[in-house]
Amino acid sequence: MDKPGIGSRAILRTVISVVCIFVTGILLFYAYNNITKSMSASNLRRVAQQNITVYDMRFSDNRSMLRNISGTLKMFNQMDREQLSRYLDKNAAENHLFGIYLIDSEGYISGKDGGRKKIQPSSDLDRLLKEKEDVFRVGVFNSSEDAVFVGIPVEPYEVAGVQVAAVAMAYSNASLYESLNEQLYDGAATIILADGYGHAFMRTVGNMSPGETFYSVETYFGELSFTNGIVLSNITERAIQGKSTTVWAKDGKVEYCISVLPFKSMDGYQIFMVPAEVIKAAVSDNLRKVLVNCGMSLVLVALTLIYFNLYTYRRDKGQYLEIIRAKEEAEAANRAKSMFLSNMSHDIRTPMNAIIGMTRIARENIGDGERVEDCLKKIDISSRLLLGIINDVLDMSKIEARKVELAREAFSMGAMIDSNRMIMERQAENKQLTLEFKKTNLNHDAVVGDSVRLSQIIMNILSNAVKCTPEGGRITFEIIELPCTREDSGRYRFVISDTGVGMSEEFQKHIFEPFTQENDYGRSRYKGTGLGMAITKKLVELMGGTVEVESRQGEGTVFRVELELPLASQEEVQSGTKEPEDSVFRSQELLDSLAGKRCLIAEDNELNAEIAAAFLEMAGIKSEKASNGQEAVEIYKRRETGFFDIILMDIRMPEMDGYEACRQIRGAGRRDSLTIPIVAMTANAFSEDIELAGKSGMNAHLAKPVDAEQMISLLKEVLAGEKNG
Repeated sequence: MDKPGIGSRAILRTVISVVCIFVTGILLFYAYNNITKSMSASNLRRVAQQNITVYDMRFSDNRSMLRNISGTLKMFNQMDREQLSRYLDKNAAENHLFGIYLIDSEGYISGKDGGRKKIQPSSDLDRLLKEKEDVFRVGVFNSSEDAVFVGIPVEPYEVAGVQVAAVAMAYSNASLYESLNEQLYDGAATIILADGYGHAFMRTVGNMSPGETFYSVETYFGELSFTNGIVLSNITERAIQGKSTTVWAKDGKVEYCISVLPFKSMDGYQIFMVPAEVIKAAVSDNLRKVLVNCGMSLVLVALTLIYFNLYTYRRDKGQYLEIIRAKEEAEAANRAKSMFLSNMSHDIRTPMNAIIGMTRIARENIGDGERVEDCLKKIDISSRLLLGIINDVLDMSKIEARKVELAREAFSMGAMIDSNRMIMERQAENKQLTLEFKKTNLNHDAVVGDSVRLSQIIMNILSNAVKCTPEGGRITFEIIELPCTREDSGRYRFVISDTGVGMSEEFQKHIFEPFTQENDYGRSRYKGTGLGMAITKKLVELMGGTVEVESRQGEGTVFRVELELPLASQEEVQSGTKEPEDSVFRSQELLDSLAGKRCLIAEDNELNAEIAAAFLEMAGIKSEKASNGQEAVEIYKRRETGFFDIILMDIRMPEMDGYEACRQIRGAGRRDSLTIPIVAMTANAFSEDIELAGKSGMNAHLAKPVDAEQMISLLKEVLAGEKNG
């Protein structure tokens, strides 16, 4: 069975994949030239950047040298003219300079010969002395040698009678060629360095000689035709502003790639030009290899996608079938769990109603010995049968709903342990088991916590030990007080060990999961809800503790629980007793408001019906019983209109359930059919049960076990609402 659309989608994916790969191949083929140019330009920019970085470092070193020299002169400003001249000559010679010069604020220059000459006024001189900016320029030294001039402004100081405002140097631009890699692009690269005025102070074409210098950049590039309407002046202006440009240009039929990069250390720029055929050749071989690999990869991808789509089709089909099966299994499991919880809730709440109700009746008839004895017998029978399962189901429901709140009350750890021991001793004696309780280093007996929940944890583990230990076995309980890092707290370890049937390693991995039970013969006899250990672990975790288990089949089991509890005083323990509450049935106002009312009780359990009738009688309400829904409808119809003031309706009853009985009463066509209050009194206590009760026409919902005060209060509220309505 295929999920609708699986096959067609697989075909569509295959077609789309092949078409996309085919189109991609065509686009790559036609984009080859653009890709080549883009890669060539990128390659040129990278090489040009590496080249200009070398010069930037060189020019930066020039300024650093001048600052160091100026700093030395300022520090040793007591030297005379001869000493100053020797110092400047020595540094110039060591660094292969034409000379190092001191410039005063009036524009006079002092050099190695000690002479003082006036510098011809210029914008560069103003920038150096007035605007306090570094100056880098090219020119001719001594009317014969090409030179580079570098000047930096300094804080004014005096040395050897010279008022120093700036320091400068001059050196041959031939030394710049030492930093140049002339073999770039097999000697086909043209490199020009220009200052901020556009004067070229260094030019090289591969292995050719430097040639003429100090011509404008226009001399070299004026006849080039740039792409996209760009002109040379735009490129140089961008360079002076610190912006780089990479363009393509033609000189006749020859195409070039040109990268113009500004210096970071001076007001100038580098022009790096390579013939297009040279730079394209440098990248085209690699690009062709890439394209061939891409083509092969596309073919491989196409084949892979086709296979993948076929695989996906089969996988999706298999997954769809698995999902259908998993869905059916999950729905079956959910139905089974829901049915389990629903049945468990009903089976628990019905006898719980008998326990609570009979307790109440006994208290109200404390002087009637025969009645009290009868109530106690019924309570004893019901409690022995259902105590364990009640606690498990209700606790697990609360824990999963995160509605469990731990009490914080002072109690005696030793007294709590003794109470558990007295309960378990009788069970152990019935199975001829040896039960031993130990207290080790119990130095802090008074603690703060939830003694009921802690006792439940211990009793759950001990009860399992008793169940699973054969006659003649041994069970040991030990509480050990451990060292605690907090002075106001105590740390306790509870160790419960037995010589019972033990557990398999596989089951130990799942023992703390809800509804889990081991299926082997050793434990198949000890049935329960499968919730005890899950509740135990969750309660321990709520208390901030840990629980561990070790077991071997045929040898026994050891549980270890560790908890840290705040310490208390014995006075706090002794003051934690509560007084019993007074009965609401002693309220004369309540009895007067309900006296003389009539109630129809629809309940298939005679004991529960008896409890409800007794509660009603204590409130002055007369009652009549029906053992199922059909009988309740017949009694209602048989009595005259208005005879009953209210109906208590159980849900799960033979012959006819409470929902259907309510619907038939509402549809009876009598004057009070739609107005008589009907209250669901049932062990079906889940939210969906309350919703169903409302949909069937009931006015309220009362969950078992029935609390007498809650029951009478609800009846008064419902009757008052019916009267007001």
